[in-house]
Amino acid sequence: MDTYPLGQMWGGVRVYPPTANTTLSKAFEKFTATDDPNASLLTSMGYANGSFSSAIIVDYAKPQANPPVYNDILTLANQTIVDTTRITPLTGLANELEAGVVRGYRYEVKPLVEVIPANTQV
Repeated sequence: MDTYPLGQMWGGVRVYPPTANTTLSKAFEKFTATDDPNASLLTSMGYANGSFSSAIIVDYAKPQANPPVYNDILTLANQTIVDTTRITPLTGLANELEAGVVRGYRYEVKPLVEVIPANTQV
């Protein structure tokens, strides 16, 4: 198993109205061609509380707000319904996702952070 030191990073959840779906889909397609090893993007489109919305989860492994790899998504900033993106440790992002999980449904998010002394052989 390889381990990597990871301190602060940038990420969170952004929720958009259905009018952003086309732009988000195109941005996701363009993102799949990126070669930035620090960038992650998950998308979801759904229906809740009587309306449709699109949600994205972005994670960037460096503490850099709004990295350029997400520029196409960042153009939608004026349409954002919810935006929790911030610089935080990985545990902060995992705890945020865990808070939104309804027990008994398809998935669960659990933070796994283990401190391993630098001289330890893994």
